[in-house]
Amino acid sequence: VGAGFGATAGVLCRGGEESWICLEPDPGLAAQIAEKIAAGSLPACCRVRIGTTAALTSWDQLDTALYIDVLEHIEDDRAELARMAALVQPGGHIAVMSPAHPFLFSRFDAAIGHFRRYTRATLTAPSRPCRGQGAQAGRHVEPSLVDGLADDDSGQSRHRGQGLQVFERRHSAGGDD
Repeated sequence: VGAGFGATAGVLCRGGEESWICLEPDPGLAAQIAEKIAAGSLPACCRVRIGTTAALTSWDQLDTALYIDVLEHIEDDRAELARMAALVQPGGHIAVMSPAHPFLFSRFDAAIGHFRRYTRATLTAPSRPCRGQGAQAGRHVEPSLVDGLADDDSGQSRHRGQGLQVFERRHSAGGDD
């Protein structure tokens, strides 16, 4: 999500994947990705899609979704991840890497389009302020980023690595996700 000009795909996509969707809302950046695919500098399994998760459908079932320095640019991150959770197959993953330490939120963050910085607690909390340290927005967003998602058998999310949170979609008890 937020594929930019394809740098993350260039590093992480090895070409053995069945499909790698580069979802990018900016048509100019999406065109750069398409050019890289056509030139062979990105693997042939890469496909570029112009738009956001709102444009994806249930036909776009994913096994993994990556948000690498993207989620903090999305004002309603809860709705964003809820849409993505509906698209990720049971047993699939959503990986988030984003700026940490809300106390460091600055005018620079705002100038480059950040709505917030995260801590592990604010990334996984059911409700939290929407921007910076909370005073700016004065509202909370629902549902939990991890509602129905976890990455271990305890149902609790775990921090993995520097700034990377991985969630696994689980089947609901009734089997209807």
